[in-house]
Amino acid sequence: MKKKPAKQSNKRGKSYRDEAAIKRFGTRMKEIREEKNITQEELVRRTGFDLRQIGRMERGESDSGISHIVKVAKGLEVEPHEMFMPTTAKSEGHSKK
Repeated sequence: MKKKPAKQSNKRGKSYRDEAAIKRFGTRMKEIREEKNITQEELVRRTGFDLRQIGRMERGESDSGISHIVKVAKGLEVEPHEMFMPTTAKSEGHSKK
């Protein structure tokens, strides 16, 4: 039986991973969820994702595709672009002036 060749992440053989954007998405996701008093378990119910996946996303450990971003935004009842808005000072550990 022949093995299939491994797929490359893109046509040029290089992958692109924006760590800052992934982290910002996760921080914002958790911030919105907590502002709306939604538990991770409730977000699991609303999105259909696994609880571990929700945790990885919030910690910035999961590089989510557009369909996942849209699904999370719907689960949190926000527009997808809001998932990338600057976080509040409260979530960053600063006090507002």
